[in-house]
Amino acid sequence: MAFHETWIGQRFFPGGYLAVDLFFLISGFVIAHAYGARMADGLGPRRFLFARGIRLWPMLTLGATLGIVLHGGHAGSLLLVPNWRSPANLFPANPPLWSLLFEVLAYLAFAFGGWRLSPRMLGAIAATSLAALTGLELRQGPLFDFGAHWHTTAGGAARIGFGFAVGMLLYRAWQWQAPRRRQTWLAWLLPAALLLLMAVVEKDASWSGLAAIALVLPALTWLAVIWEVPQASAARRLGALSYPLYCVHVPLLATIANDMASAVLMLITLPLLALALDRFIDRPARAALSRWLAHDAGLADQTRIGIST
Repeated sequence: MAFHETWIGQRFFPGGYLAVDLFFLISGFVIAHAYGARMADGLGPRRFLFARGIRLWPMLTLGATLGIVLHGGHAGSLLLVPNWRSPANLFPANPPLWSLLFEVLAYLAFAFGGWRLSPRMLGAIAATSLAALTGLELRQGPLFDFGAHWHTTAGGAARIGFGFAVGMLLYRAWQWQAPRRRQTWLAWLLPAALLLLMAVVEKDASWSGLAAIALVLPALTWLAVIWEVPQASAARRLGALSYPLYCVHVPLLATIANDMASAVLMLITLPLLALALDRFIDRPARAALSRWLAHDAGLADQTRIGIST
């Protein structure tokens, strides 16, 4: 959110774009954790994709609708279809939707065989993706918007390829090592370190951004696996507001944050709005979709998937 706010946020967090790469990393871990064993036990691609659609679609639709109403976006964005007529952005009325499109592509790959990949294959995908990301960065310029524009879609594929594969590898390592997870105040150092990283990595810096993606973000993710903050309720609320905030913040910032005062107001109120959206719209909508679509897709016994992951 701060990275997309130009009055204040980009001054303090020029490396805020790294949040997308962290999202891909966490997603690879979480999807492997939540669904790997279920896929091995017979959960089919159709049921998996229905479950993930239930998780993503309500807030995605709200964010796309805000883009359409406020900035003249196209109806295809409601289903994550890029704007083919746009000369630059895949989703010009709500640019962050590009990452959700690539996330869905990762789900497809996971559903149709990706969950079976060995650590060696996942390592090869991660290494190839990182090499491609490095080469594209040298040829096309800064990687902060790789994936958001038509001419950088290859960079977006490299970002999701590296992050999702490394996330799955971290899950395999966690399975193998079975480290003891413990509550500790040290866990609060991780978001603090992340904010510091986003403050020191410049928007146009190439090598520091690549180093953060390749080394620092995986290390922070691994520590987050074994350290739990003692304040579980606060952590749950932060987690709950993150996805609604991601889906709706850009159309609203672009409309309202026109000066310093309005920018400060938006940076304060948007997280509160996102928390309300999670409680009063996203969760009820997912519950309704689970009852509707899950039953029609033969998912009556998998309703919990659409709500919890």
